[in-house]
Amino acid sequence: MSSSRAAAPIAVLLYATAVIAGGASAENYDHLKDPISALMAGYGGPFWLYLLFGLYNGLLLLFALGLKPGLTRWALIGSALIGIALLALPMDRVGEAVSAIGTAHLVLAGMASLLSMLAIFGGIRAGRRGTRRVSALALAIVFVTGALAALGTASGWPLAGLLERMTIGTFLAWLAVYAFATARASAGRPSAPASPRRRIPRR
Repeated sequence: MSSSRAAAPIAVLLYATAVIAGGASAENYDHLKDPISALMAGYGGPFWLYLLFGLYNGLLLLFALGLKPGLTRWALIGSALIGIALLALPMDRVGEAVSAIGTAHLVLAGMASLLSMLAIFGGIRAGRRGTRRVSALALAIVFVTGALAALGTASGWPLAGLLERMTIGTFLAWLAVYAFATARASAGRPSAPASPRRRIPRR
């Protein structure tokens, strides 16, 4: 597996580590109810948490740059760049007035969600049969749970955080599978035969 392909599973592990460790270190944080962005609301959260999320987005960008040009590649690049920007644009703390930074966070987070779905959709269009099936299933789960998570967060559902984790967890699982599939396809692709040498007749 090339370095760009290996970046995806490492990114998945970093994201999971950031969410689990960040939630454990935050006071009164509830994984079932609270959104992941709340870990750094109002520029809160420890430095190492910003570092882990930054590394995740950097590795996601590296993986995307190693893909062939297409919908999945460009959607993942956009998602990674937005993820980096969101580190400087945190969501507002719960109970505080809506700010311009908080509004920008919501807009960019929505764009990142759409780009994630477009990346998965690209896997349906360009992938092999097995990859297309996995991508189709992942897209359906992300679409349904993502819509419910958005509604639940706005309505204050007690399981809104769980729905968001189902959405992001499905995307991360798809990312790891897609990275493995593309690495396997690249390894199995025969190399171009060397052109025969032209013999120069002796005089």
